[in-house]
Amino acid sequence: VMDNALAQVTGRKRVVLWPPEADGCLYVEGSSSRVGDIDRWNDETFPRFRAAVGERFECELSPGEVLFIPALWFHNVTSIGFSAAVNVFWRSHPAAHALYDPKDLYGNKDPPPATR
Repeated sequence: VMDNALAQVTGRKRVVLWPPEADGCLYVEGSSSRVGDIDRWNDETFPRFRAAVGERFECELSPGEVLFIPALWFHNVTSIGFSAAVNVFWRSHPAAHALYDPKDLYGNKDPPPATR
């Protein structure tokens, strides 16, 4: 449960974001969605995903641009050709300190609710 700043250094990236309310349509397991291709999904396998498509926000990052990704927002990031970026994470969500193991300084482990 960390906020994230995604800073594009070189090349370009396509970023698609969904608000936390879309989680019921994203088929989330752990911290990832089971939907492998967000542009060409199988309606029979993922019938609720179509509803999430209308809720998404999409942008393309170019060198020197920074995108703020709020805690709990689902995101899908795809490089467009060669690309390099830097992520900076920080805990600002009120529940962050209660959810993370205090020894996990970088928030690399999934919080307990996501590990079910």
